Amino acid sequence: MNWATLITELRSATWTNTWNYSDILALIDLNKSYHYIEDCLTQEIWESFLYQEFITDTTVAGQKEYTLPADISWNLDWLNKVLGISIDYGDSTYVKATKVDVNSLDKDVSWYETNQSTSSPIYTIQDNSIMIFPVPTATTIWDIKIYWVQNLIDLTALTDEDDVFNWKIHKKYHPLIVLWAEQYWYIRNKQLDKSQEAEWRFHWKLFWEYVNGKYAPWMMDMLNTRQRGARIRQMPTWFKVNV
Repeated sequence: MNWATLITELRSATWTNTWNYSDILALIDLNKSYHYIEDCLTQEIWESFLYQEFITDTTVAGQKEYTLPADISWNLDWLNKVLGISIDYGDSTYVKATKVDVNSLDKDVSWYETNQSTSSPIYTIQDNSIMIFPVPTATTIWDIKIYWVQNLIDLTALTDEDDVFNWKIHKKYHPLIVLWAEQYWYIRNKQLDKSQEAEWRFHWKLFWEYVNGKYAPWMMDMLNTRQRGARIRQMPTWFKVNV
């Protein structure tokens, strides 16, 4: 379902139309639902469900600081947290860098720029940049890999159906976005009984049943046993995941 279909389905479910439920409000509610499901994925399955890799355009001789990916496709709004970094210092081999706290280093940062071994590089994150040590000695291309967890960006009129959940969840689950969004319409219109009913139906579909004080997975279980395994297989070999 693309954004237009989702809005149509949401209006149908709430018995509304374009006059009393505008595209703007509907899209706001759908995105609140979308990000709630995103949180469920990262909390109920595991944080790195939305794992991604990015390779920088260039490393520059003598440059230690590199801005985290921030163009239109790989923007900072899409980046939740950096999991790790690997660096190729020109021998076509990526070496895992160790994250450090600048304050914990024994020597001044400048010492590590040239004296840190390329076989055991280190990095730190400062604001929207990463700093790597030692610094590259030549200007090259595609030599820093960033392993990270993404934030889902909002659904918009330009979002294709295949891009919903960034290809990581099958299309058959997209109607759940509508189901959770219903409650926001009812809350806005002070129909609390219907909002609670919509909330109950959503959790029933998402988790299936309530057992021993918590929801037992349904959709989450499907993603956990299938997609979770697929994501783990795509992790770099050095990245450890608690199974």
